[in-house]
Amino acid sequence: MQMQQGVVVTPENESQDADTMLMRLEGNAIYVADQKPGKEIKATVVNLKSPGYVVVHEVDNGKPGKVVGNSDLLPAGEHQKVSITLGSSYEDGAKLIAMLHVDDGDSSFDAAKDAPAQDESGQTVMMEFAMSVDALENPEIAF
Repeated sequence: MQMQQGVVVTPENESQDADTMLMRLEGNAIYVADQKPGKEIKATVVNLKSPGYVVVHEVDNGKPGKVVGNSDLLPAGEHQKVSITLGSSYEDGAKLIAMLHVDDGDSSFDAAKDAPAQDESGQTVMMEFAMSVDALENPEIAF
């Protein structure tokens, strides 16, 4: 079982393919499967308690660094396969972080004004993922 802040991912049963997952979302949550190298990613599953964004950061010493892309404004609720265009193309092996941010009410992303979303324990909701030539194109998600 893999645990990320706000999201629990477990195979539905032992006989299923690795690309089929069971997800239980609570509050603000995000899961991003590894992605094919390139300039676009898809956040596999996003859950927002209030309107917000999926923001992609470069990894800087294991922490979120420079913002390299963000989704359009998403309404509160569950979303699947949220597309984000990145500022540049990323190669196999690159690591990035997807983080949820809450809209400040102006419907326009601004890293200085749209605060990172938090889970029930007050932790920032984010997930590191890799760009990989072995990544699945469209992993199936079951709720």
